[in-house]
Amino acid sequence: MPDEIYPPATGKLKAGKAFADTPDGRALAAELETTTKQGRRDWEAHYGEPYPASLGDWQRLLVRAGVNPNEVLAGHIEMGDAASIVRGYLERVRDNAAASPAPADVRTGAAVGTYTYADLQGMTGLGNDTIRKHAKAAKVAVPARGQRNFRYSLVDTRRILQAIVDTSSTKTHRDKARAALAKLSEDTK
Repeated sequence: MPDEIYPPATGKLKAGKAFADTPDGRALAAELETTTKQGRRDWEAHYGEPYPASLGDWQRLLVRAGVNPNEVLAGHIEMGDAASIVRGYLERVRDNAAASPAPADVRTGAAVGTYTYADLQGMTGLGNDTIRKHAKAAKVAVPARGQRNFRYSLVDTRRILQAIVDTSSTKTHRDKARAALAKLSEDTK
């Protein structure tokens, strides 16, 4: 029974508190912390995203990168593989953003900044339902459930981020939203 609760494979990305509370889980967390202090600053400068602070952050990035969520949650991904997959994904995102021209307004031809739910998730670490809740609080239009390719304008994105700063009960999410607001301000100067 203990083998079922506490996975014997050290370094696996296993979901749930059970793994995090094991000696292997604590050792992995301590190892990640000590080996990445300087790497965090380098990571953020290179990829433009905060360094994954927890196993949950790594899991979310793996799913965003297209890895089967069941494989991620089952803990079938080795830490070294996870890091490679996530870095490759973030490199592609960064390269695609640099290579893609800014979207243009069809009527005026002027470039406009637009942001998807995935962009907001990346900025804040929040899920779709929570972003939707904050968008409603900010009195911003929300897409119908299942609607694809919905994009927020720069103004609406700022309103949503400000609503997160003002109303989120989690300090981490408030801090991420503040940082995203600051980055949006820098990018539009």
